Amino acid sequence: SIRNGDFCFRYGGEEFIILMPDTTLDYAQIVMERCRSAIERATLLFSGRKLHVTASYGLAASPGDGATRELLVQHADDALYAAKEAGRNRGVIYREMGAGG
Repeated sequence: SIRNGDFCFRYGGEEFIILMPDTTLDYAQIVMERCRSAIERATLLFSGRKLHVTASYGLAASPGDGATRELLVQHADDALYAAKEAGRNRGVIYREMGAGG
């Protein structure tokens, strides 16, 4: 669900980061929704059982949401936790939380 030139890697226990250089916030939101929707529709088989999972995401974009890598990741994480607190299986954009630039 991501383009050549984008990077997806595990960050922590069950968290992932998708790094999308030279991408608008609007396009990043489209990609995140595409990923969220694909995960929601997927059926996973584990120990002979069918499982359905969902994903929540937090989205932050540079430079407006953080001038440093650490600040950008922190703001994406803040948005992720806001998505989880709002009921999960959704995305939150950091700057729409009233905290971003």
